[in-house]
Amino acid sequence: TRPNLATVGETPIATTSAGVVPLASLGTLQRVNSAPQINRLNRRRAVTLQVSPPAGMAVEDAITKIEGILDRNRAAGVIPPTVLTTYTGTASKLASVQESMFGDGTIPGTLGSAMVLALIVVYLLMCALFQSFLRPLVIMFSVPLATLGGFAALYGIHVWSLMDPHLPVQNLDILTMLGFVILIGVVVNNAILIVHQSRNFMLGEDGDPMPPRRAIAEAVRSRVRPIFMGSLTSVGGMAPLVFMPGSGSELYRGLGSVVVGGLIVSTVFTLILVPALFGLLTQLQEKLGMLTEVKEVEEKRATRGPATAAAGALILAVLVLPGCVGNEPEPYRRTTHVLHEVVDAQLRELGDEETRPQVLSQKPTRVEETLSDSIDELEAEGGPQSLESMDLQVPAPLDGMADRRRTVDLRWVVNTATTNNLAVQFSREQVEVDREGYKIEAAVFDPTLFSDLEVGTDDVPTIVPNIGGIPLGTGESVEDRAVVRAGVRQMIETGGSLEASTGLRWADNRTSGIAYSPDPSYRTDLALVFTQPLLQGRGSEVTLAELNLRRNQYERSEQVLRQDLSLVMEAAENAYWDLVEAWRVLAIQQQLTERGEEVERVLGERRAFDATPAEYSDALATVESRRANLVRAQRVVGLASDRLKQLLNDPELPLIGEELLVPSEALEADPFEYDLRRLMLTAVRQRPEVQSAVLSIEDTELRGKVAANLTDPILDLRVGATVIGQDGSAGGSYEGWWDDE
Repeated sequence: TRPNLATVGETPIATTSAGVVPLASLGTLQRVNSAPQINRLNRRRAVTLQVSPPAGMAVEDAITKIEGILDRNRAAGVIPPTVLTTYTGTASKLASVQESMFGDGTIPGTLGSAMVLALIVVYLLMCALFQSFLRPLVIMFSVPLATLGGFAALYGIHVWSLMDPHLPVQNLDILTMLGFVILIGVVVNNAILIVHQSRNFMLGEDGDPMPPRRAIAEAVRSRVRPIFMGSLTSVGGMAPLVFMPGSGSELYRGLGSVVVGGLIVSTVFTLILVPALFGLLTQLQEKLGMLTEVKEVEEKRATRGPATAAAGALILAVLVLPGCVGNEPEPYRRTTHVLHEVVDAQLRELGDEETRPQVLSQKPTRVEETLSDSIDELEAEGGPQSLESMDLQVPAPLDGMADRRRTVDLRWVVNTATTNNLAVQFSREQVEVDREGYKIEAAVFDPTLFSDLEVGTDDVPTIVPNIGGIPLGTGESVEDRAVVRAGVRQMIETGGSLEASTGLRWADNRTSGIAYSPDPSYRTDLALVFTQPLLQGRGSEVTLAELNLRRNQYERSEQVLRQDLSLVMEAAENAYWDLVEAWRVLAIQQQLTERGEEVERVLGERRAFDATPAEYSDALATVESRRANLVRAQRVVGLASDRLKQLLNDPELPLIGEELLVPSEALEADPFEYDLRRLMLTAVRQRPEVQSAVLSIEDTELRGKVAANLTDPILDLRVGATVIGQDGSAGGSYEGWWDDE
């Protein structure tokens, strides 16, 4: 039978020392209130308390308040020291997520957290991409900006959720933390585009190598549109997650707000901060000689071989010269396409036979055919090879110093002439001036921020109506006011403009005898206005006409620079080969003079035997004639050297100096293969004179279209919307925008 409470004490219990004894001898029985179920955790009794935070309170805030209550009760002795407390449920998950995301506070735990690992992985990937440990640090500066924007956007959504009673309160939850990890891998893309494109411009992969500062500026200019396109598409794709209500929207609203805010802030500030930091880094590396792009460009230039023929070098200069100047801008050229069609039509008249590749060659002369058996011996005695070892004589310098000669090559001559020529320098400066003018004109289409502040007092006399001898009102109206307004205006290529502005007006009425409500008053407004010309001034061609004219002027100055470079290069090369010819003629005349003197000496010794006086006199006359020719050749060498020094305009080689220039290359006529059609097409399409004519034609077309558009009547479309709020406080006036009334 089952024992009752009265007989439980008689239950036998076996003990080790006293044998079997009743249960009542071991203790007393009492009736007390107890829980129907005893739970244990780790073999210890456990009591579970469920706490639900009120709406709008974050879990972390609730945990902080509970910890405060427990600490006060432990201090008061209400909770014994043997009682332990732990958290389960959402509070336990929050702690584990925080530990995995940010670590446990120790250095090893922080380094092993998800946030730090994400930063390290992104940094190492960029180090492998740029082959540098410094440039990724510049890019990583965009991450703090994105974090700031994410917190700002999350705070805005939190305030919005507090104001709207139908929305759940948005706090920093687990998915929102995940949004910051996503930002680390997304926001660095814009900075990577700028840094990588700057490196390409410095290496000259898209044209000529650029200096670091210009390369960074060009990279920002060429990549600003892709950056905004990518960022705006990402923001537009994430915006519905933030602003669209619906079931379950509270789960991903925080994630979307963090990504949207981080992208917007990082995109704007990346275009300012990253180029500035990258410019400082490259400037420091350049001063320390650690800029790898400069070294690579110098190595490429050092591996280029010299020109071997005058004709080949001149054609090479004509073909390469159009690409020596900057490649911005590259507009669409309708006139250029028409020009190419005309050139192709003219070249088709040449026929296929006349445009086949031609090879220039030299046929042997009749003298070479007659003396073919002994031509090698004759060349050794009197040919060009016999002139190589001669010690050429030139007149002594007027200053009495030793003979001074300086050896130069064709490449150095052309580079020095194009660098020091005054016309080329002026053309380069004009290109920079026109480039800045084009940028200034293009800045018209940049967003314009404007603001206005007005403070004053209006004391206006008024007409007072009088009814039955009783005046209704006062004779003056006095009001203190302050108005501030700010906004942004964007010009559109279609000729219109879009303007968004907001204003705040404070007014305090001091008119005696009249009271206003509210007083003082605050009036705020938000206005959006779109203006579009429908007749005069419509269309992108008319709106961009001035910009296109500036662009054509900039490109025309580039063509002038190319033309000046071509003329200077051609003149320097001609002067160089004239100097080569002068030195060769001097060598020939000196050789003839020396051989004539030898003949005259032999005939003088043989006059006593078989030489006649007539033969000796003829030898003397020949020697004197050759000596005169030698003096003329020496003078020609000096004139050719002075002519080349005049073109070089090098301060180290003054024209009044006695230093003679000696060419290091010999004039050779090597046959080469060419295509007549290709040569003509290249010359016509890329000659500066032709391109300048094309630009003039386009300028005339643009001015004609603008003049025709100015004859149209003025008819503009103006659409706007304004929201106005007024209250006795500034905050209340802003809240009035959304007031249903």
